[in-house]
Amino acid sequence: MPPLAIEARNVGVRFGSFQAVSELDLDIAGGSIHAVIGPNGAGKTTLFNALSGVRPPDTGTVLLAGRDVTRLPANRRVHLGMARSFQVTNIFPELTVAENIRVGVQATTGFTPWVFWRSPSRTPGEHDKVLQLLETVGLADRAGTRAGDLSHGAQRALEIGMALASDPRVVFLDEPLAGMGIDDVHRTKILIRSLAPQRTVVLIEHNMSVVLDISDRITVLAQGVKIAEGTPAEIRNDERVKEAYLGSSA
Repeated sequence: MPPLAIEARNVGVRFGSFQAVSELDLDIAGGSIHAVIGPNGAGKTTLFNALSGVRPPDTGTVLLAGRDVTRLPANRRVHLGMARSFQVTNIFPELTVAENIRVGVQATTGFTPWVFWRSPSRTPGEHDKVLQLLETVGLADRAGTRAGDLSHGAQRALEIGMALASDPRVVFLDEPLAGMGIDDVHRTKILIRSLAPQRTVVLIEHNMSVVLDISDRITVLAQGVKIAEGTPAEIRNDERVKEAYLGSSA
């Protein structure tokens, strides 16, 4: 079995009297695609926030490659190999596609971050990395395009490229296919699948056909509690999942 990229034990998150995530244990194998699914309000994004440092859990521990990062903020985790995308697209719409990627690269290298107006010719290593990331996410031919003019699917691909700029070992993707058309869904599915096994991908997604197609393992939440976990085949045939998430007729 591959070493664990993420190990969470007894993770709990409360908002006042509401228990959003309750005593949850989770093991995510290195180099795998691990999906977290569940109906609306199941606690998926809250769990993501707890695992990625956006909102530390109230109880429990989170280990990143064996290191305790439970109280470490998200910006510190980037330097340990963790990156995160969000439900709402988070790009710089007035910059070009290449400039967006370069901002992500500069944010995690050297001592001059965020200097996006500096000539790329002065930093050839940085320029090469930008080109490589554009190729990875399929946007090399749109490098000079204003990011705000991209389709929604291309903007999501760009955001994934920005998340990859820090060369993370673990990437959290929160509903990357939300709002996409069929063609964009297919391209993004291929992109996500290509990230493993070089990287570990932790995925929240409502498109069940994609989840079942590309995931190595799936965790199912309902009302903040893990109700099932297993391979796509096991989840597809789990009666608890059919009742809580897929519907009794699935």
